[in-house]
Amino acid sequence: MEVPIIGRLNYRDYQALIIAIVFLFIEKFLRVITYLLPSSGVRYLRDESQKLFSMLYKDERTLPVKLFQHAENFRELVNYWDYHVEDHIVKTRDNYILGVQRIPHGKYPSSAKPSPINFALNQVHQVEEEQNIETIFKKNGISLSAIRKNPNDIKNKSSSSSFLQEFSDESSSKKKKYIKPVVLLYHGLMTCSELWVCNVEYENRLACLLADAGYDVWFGNIRGNKYSMKHTKFDPSERRFWEYSMDEMAIYDLPDTIDYILDITGAPSLSYIGFSQGTAQCFASLSINPKLNKKVNLFIALAPATSPKGLKNSVIDALMKLSPNVIYLFFGRKAVLTMALFWQRVLSPPIFTKIIDLALRILFGWDLKNISEAQKAIGYYHLYSCSSTKSLVHWFQIIRSRKFQMYDDLPPYSYTSTSLGYSCQRFPTLQITTPTAIFYGGRDSLADMNMLLKQIPAPVLMREVLDYEHLDFLWARDVHQKVFPDIFNLLLRYNVHDNYDFMVDYQNNDDDIIDQEDYSYT
Repeated sequence: MEVPIIGRLNYRDYQALIIAIVFLFIEKFLRVITYLLPSSGVRYLRDESQKLFSMLYKDERTLPVKLFQHAENFRELVNYWDYHVEDHIVKTRDNYILGVQRIPHGKYPSSAKPSPINFALNQVHQVEEEQNIETIFKKNGISLSAIRKNPNDIKNKSSSSSFLQEFSDESSSKKKKYIKPVVLLYHGLMTCSELWVCNVEYENRLACLLADAGYDVWFGNIRGNKYSMKHTKFDPSERRFWEYSMDEMAIYDLPDTIDYILDITGAPSLSYIGFSQGTAQCFASLSINPKLNKKVNLFIALAPATSPKGLKNSVIDALMKLSPNVIYLFFGRKAVLTMALFWQRVLSPPIFTKIIDLALRILFGWDLKNISEAQKAIGYYHLYSCSSTKSLVHWFQIIRSRKFQMYDDLPPYSYTSTSLGYSCQRFPTLQITTPTAIFYGGRDSLADMNMLLKQIPAPVLMREVLDYEHLDFLWARDVHQKVFPDIFNLLLRYNVHDNYDFMVDYQNNDDDIIDQEDYSYT
């Protein structure tokens, strides 16, 4: 007699199942032992393990890097760079409370700069004071016309021209209100908004460059992560809180966040920049919310993921393609990735960084050579956050089916699905009308461009960075050279509306404006 689920496993599935059980047992055992130890015992083991580790690897972290590693939240990270931060709360239609952050303007002028966080950061500030948005743009071949300015603040610029007089009529009692172009940045799977603001170098910190270039920059967070672990009725300790997949992110989280941002700013639309799952939830949301397409004037997809190929490691890849019941058996029905967050607090930072580095190599086959060791040390500490096990299972279903589909409540291995004649709904992504730009890595094991291009309308820009892997679009040493110029040129072209269409006309008179006919977006 065939045993349900187990009876249909092949050799590789059995191998994956046994390895997973052994790994989880060892991890749980070590975690229990750690819990039982007094804090002094944990500190002793931590210090001794670091001494042994230092015999093999030299700890080259600078003091600023150590400080950035241990920044508690988004605000602390951004305040290190002397930018103003706002915290906002979005209530979704299904009663989840999402934390959203905002950098409303560029770096503080020197006269208004807040008190230094720590004297050790002086060396960082001194370097950044020598750089500004203009020097960065000139250095990387980005037109200075990509810097958006309030026309009301422009002085000594052709004040007699007809279009300037039209914008600011002397006979009018008040000037036309200027609304900044808005950009929303969204993180990936099991991460949070902090990954956008933990870059070591200013020229690689997209969020800060956008703010300094005149954009109103917002940061989204999905339900269940560090900044969105709240519901009006359910507690995170309850299973019902974690009963969500990417479907709910697309139906509620993203549309409700965008509506809130547009209501606060007064802008008619915004540009969306997503990374990894942040691209998938936008594809999904735009496909099932036709009105949302008018509210997103440009969708920039960095390392897009809609139908990933799977994991590089064949054994682990086989594990994640098992029945959802097996995955739920391993990880439970609530939050996933709690083990990574636990060991992040227990292990010394250099050891934790090396473990994550090794795990990414095993799981995805990435060598991570484009990211500096200092950037890894900071980035890995701010990379992970909680999500639901159900959302992880949803991704496993997508990988297994090779379809960008909604959560399958009756998967193919369910005994009832065949008798019901059931077919899981795909996200209707071909119906998206928002202009979309795709940036993908030639060495990204998660990217499947052939599959993606069959699922979406023709993008306005397709850019392959041959030597890039998945995380390189966030933290690579040369991301400011290989990715950012295209991003700013796209924003200049598509993120316009009546309140500052004038600004584009004005900038087109500048000698350094990019020739739109010479720049190909197709």
